[in-house]
Amino acid sequence: MRNGGFDYFDGKETVEIAMKCSIVVNNVEAYRAACLAGLGLIQVPRLPVQSFIDRGLLVEILPKFRMEPTPITLLYPHRRNQPTRVQIFMTWLTETIQRFLEQRT
Repeated sequence: MRNGGFDYFDGKETVEIAMKCSIVVNNVEAYRAACLAGLGLIQVPRLPVQSFIDRGLLVEILPKFRMEPTPITLLYPHRRNQPTRVQIFMTWLTETIQRFLEQRT
């Protein structure tokens, strides 16, 4: 998404609509904080705001105009033998995201 715009997937391609904005930030936490403070609408991945939606603090609007799914990549140094903590984190992350995706279906 561009700063100050609204993007959605129309089934064939991503459509970008320019919009005037008062605040521009560069991470989900800042977008979420701005929205919770009543500064306007946000367009962010669902996972970081799902608990706020569940508690009624945020409300999804325009559910038919969602962005394309964003791929998630975990980067780590190449090593023959991965440290146990890296393996545990990768397993936890995969399971956490899978549970979230299963809840949506």
